[in-house]
Amino acid sequence: MKTPDEAETALVPETGSPRPSLAEIAAAIPKPIIVERLETVAPGTDYMFTVRLHRFFCPACRRSHQIHVTDGAPDKAGAGVYFSGGLDRPTYRGQQTVQFSAGEPPIQKVCRYQIADGLITYGQYCSHDMSGETLALQPVPDWMITETKDDDPPEG
Repeated sequence: MKTPDEAETALVPETGSPRPSLAEIAAAIPKPIIVERLETVAPGTDYMFTVRLHRFFCPACRRSHQIHVTDGAPDKAGAGVYFSGGLDRPTYRGQQTVQFSAGEPPIQKVCRYQIADGLITYGQYCSHDMSGETLALQPVPDWMITETKDDDPPEG
């Protein structure tokens, strides 16, 4: 049995070239633009149900935003934005609005956007300077893949 070091330096039999390291393989895998997770609401009760949440990185706000999604009729929460197109080129029906506080002292921020075919279009009356712009959704940062609930990037 080969050690991990020997396995990483082994040659690919077909080509005779060095086998890529695990870090090179991981770097070659494209990062997602949407992180999907299921969240249980009211666990252990008669009202328990599961919601689908999609998170993406908003380059205008420099934080993640979350969308509660459904594939059709509203779920038990009576909510959910219709989603289609897949996680690589998502489309969500309607304009979304996110409100949050940021800074010290806290200042109320607003981000209005619509996502169609993997492109985000910012609406009017946003707190940031990207109102009216359209750009492709960006791959999510590593902290969004490892963190499950924080909308803000880690400090430091």
